[in-house]
Amino acid sequence: MIMSIKRLAARRSARAEVAFKRDLVAAREIAGLSQRDLADLMGIDHSTVSRMERLDSDPRLSVLREYLTQCEAALDIQVVTRRELEVEHRERHHRTVIKALQINTAFPSDDADPVRTLSPVLIRR
Repeated sequence: MIMSIKRLAARRSARAEVAFKRDLVAAREIAGLSQRDLADLMGIDHSTVSRMERLDSDPRLSVLREYLTQCEAALDIQVVTRRELEVEHRERHHRTVIKALQINTAFPSDDADPVRTLSPVLIRR
């Protein structure tokens, strides 16, 4: 099944969020700060820092900026436009079709013509 652009956007955002949380913790550790040390610098409870680093948290940007400033790191946010996602979507679709053709070539069935079988997929955009 070919993924929709919305689903591709959601997956890409989810992957970016996981990577961001990993980078958040790394920035704190590189700065040589424990959660408690960072919380003291920020003037908040250490459990708040702990919650911010969890995957299921949704901290405000202003708090993230303060967290990273105290770690002597910076926030870099990227927005991927629909146009860029469409390019990625087409590339994924192309790779899927090529893979299907390779499988059909490697394991052809006696009664199926690979080109006829995949032609609706090749034509669809």
